[in-house]
Amino acid sequence: MGTKSLAIIKLSALGDVVQALHSLAKVPLAEEYSKITWICESASAPLVALCPGIHRVISIDLKQWKKISFWRGDKRETKPFHEILSTVQRLRLEQYDTVLDLQGNIKSALVSRLMRSRDRVGMPKAMLREKPAALFYHRSLVEMPKKKQQASVRENLAYFARSLLSSKNHISADLSTKNSPHWVPELNRLSTSMRQEVDHDLQQGQQKSAKSLNNVDQIFLIAPSSAWSSKELSADMIALFTKTYLRRWPNARGYLLWGNAVEKIKAERLCAVINRSLPAVSHLAPLSKSYRLDALAYLMSKMHLVVSCDSLALHLAHWVGCRVFAFFGPTSANYYGKISGTTAGNATWQGTCPYGVLFEQRCPVLRRCLKAPCMQHLPHEEVEHKIAAFVKSL
Repeated sequence: MGTKSLAIIKLSALGDVVQALHSLAKVPLAEEYSKITWICESASAPLVALCPGIHRVISIDLKQWKKISFWRGDKRETKPFHEILSTVQRLRLEQYDTVLDLQGNIKSALVSRLMRSRDRVGMPKAMLREKPAALFYHRSLVEMPKKKQQASVRENLAYFARSLLSSKNHISADLSTKNSPHWVPELNRLSTSMRQEVDHDLQQGQQKSAKSLNNVDQIFLIAPSSAWSSKELSADMIALFTKTYLRRWPNARGYLLWGNAVEKIKAERLCAVINRSLPAVSHLAPLSKSYRLDALAYLMSKMHLVVSCDSLALHLAHWVGCRVFAFFGPTSANYYGKISGTTAGNATWQGTCPYGVLFEQRCPVLRRCLKAPCMQHLPHEEVEHKIAAFVKSL
């Protein structure tokens, strides 16, 4: 056990935070660092707190920071300013041997600069999202050798984190090593009342299904939505997966995940349309509520499998050890979704662009391609064959 202290900055996005947590499970940080602090945005804090290897979580509400106004006389505008001062005080409360910025933009670099440390470390300059961030670091991490630069995002993060350790034998991109128990999420850290709430909701859903189904033999979760519409699952793919799954488990119950009011309406409409083509009208239903992220992790641990696009749901399900079938289109399954082989019973489908756009990590027009043919017009027979083989293997 080491004696040093380490602060890790990974503010957002939620899926990226989960990827980082999952990556560090392969890095023996405890050999050098006895105390690890994680700095993240408020939405990610409940997830980070599930890791026993993280001793302290500092959450930053950056959305509130944007509301500050120095030129208005309205007293209501002073609250965010006080929150900023409070956050700065918490960041500077302790002296850290090392501060590691895994975000790589100016925002996170500024946070690192606020912290008390003589060793502020950033990502390799070639990997920085915003190059001027390098000005705030004392040094940069070791760049990955060219022959390994096509590794997945988790392999990249694990490699960079290993380069912090004094023993160079630890510098590797291999993810086949066993997860450190310090980074495996402990779902029993959730309050008893929260776990009971999730269990009760699932039980209520199965009781509703009992009116049209005999005995619910399996439950599964479909996460169709993403922050980017070009990543989202089509209604055809949701229906195809559900029908194929029901051939193996005729009394299964599926849930559609949603996170806001718009996604809830979309999930309700999808369920209404798809259930008409299923043997029973209660095979598929939206979740009863939008869960806090740590509660969602617990809910996923109860599922037989999770079907998802490239989103937080995919990475969260994989992190808690749930079986996953993932659809990728404008992002690379090799880079963002290298899940096969690390958890038994996982599979991915990579859509292709009919316009011939090629990419290694993400499509250059991901945010502008509204029709998203790589996700909305998948080859029906090929996908059905892949899903059938996956379901048969479960």
